[in-house]
Amino acid sequence: MKKEKVVFNFNRYDGKMLLAKNEISFDIQLTSRLLLDQLCYEFNKQQLQKRLDEALIKGDEKLFKELSVEYRQYLFE
Repeated sequence: MKKEKVVFNFNRYDGKMLLAKNEISFDIQLTSRLLLDQLCYEFNKQQLQKRLDEALIKGDEKLFKELSVEYRQYLFE
């Protein structure tokens, strides 16, 4: 794991302010990545389910078959 870095602000009265960069800890990076992945997964699944429902209501068999092939990958996860 990388070392934690501390942010320091160096203020000079006659020049620009210098900012030191701070790295985000690995735990926070991993948690945020997993959360975003889960949110995207659920959103995409819901959108696909809505499109499947619309295809069923309209009676579009070709579109329904295409979308059902895409939806299969959500069933096995």
